[in-house]
Amino acid sequence: MRAIIRAVAVLLPVLALCIQPTSGFAHERPTGKALVFGVGSSFSINSFNGGTVAYQQYLRDDLAWRLTLEVGLDRDDTTFTGEYESDFTDAYSEPDEEWDYSISLCSEWLTYRGSKVALYYGGGPRAAYTNTLDSYEIFDFWDEGVRVYRTEYYDRSLHLGITGVLGVQWTPASWCSLHAEYRVVAGYVSEVDGRLHEDVWPDGEGTRDDVQTTQGIEFDSLDVSVGLSIYF
Repeated sequence: MRAIIRAVAVLLPVLALCIQPTSGFAHERPTGKALVFGVGSSFSINSFNGGTVAYQQYLRDDLAWRLTLEVGLDRDDTTFTGEYESDFTDAYSEPDEEWDYSISLCSEWLTYRGSKVALYYGGGPRAAYTNTLDSYEIFDFWDEGVRVYRTEYYDRSLHLGITGVLGVQWTPASWCSLHAEYRVVAGYVSEVDGRLHEDVWPDGEGTRDDVQTTQGIEFDSLDVSVGLSIYF
């Protein structure tokens, strides 16, 4: 319910983007080609469902095909330094690196019922891959040299499945439409979680790699998405 209220609250300020003079209002639902954008919580226009590209084309009056390609990349580098008293160490440095990337491709067929205000439903295949890494190094400086601790936490996952979509669309003008939809995802998932630890002394080193692999069936419900389609 909270997600639906949020979707309605986001839609209202965006209506101004589609308001046209009376002659520009559409009495029928557009059935051409469109680029699909998302509407963020701050009323900003961005890519739909986090996707880099979303394209929709009507195959007939009541059936549309939508293709969404999503690419994400995030990286964060930080370094912590400090000093403390101990038998061996009086200074340390901790470079920390976090990054993740993801890519997904989703192809959906949507059936529409209605005209200016329409209900739509459908779904299609989806493939996604994500890779996350969090690594850090600790350098301990002491009289006989430097001791280095390196640790990497990684998470790689592959998702293959189908989506289900249920939404409502409103067409205030011939060149645009607003919609809110609810999505579910079901399918196969394979995930690899691991930790690689290296301990390097001046007179030796040691390495340990702990890996856990899981496979199974996933079923997940997603938040309500609000979108703006621009027709051309």
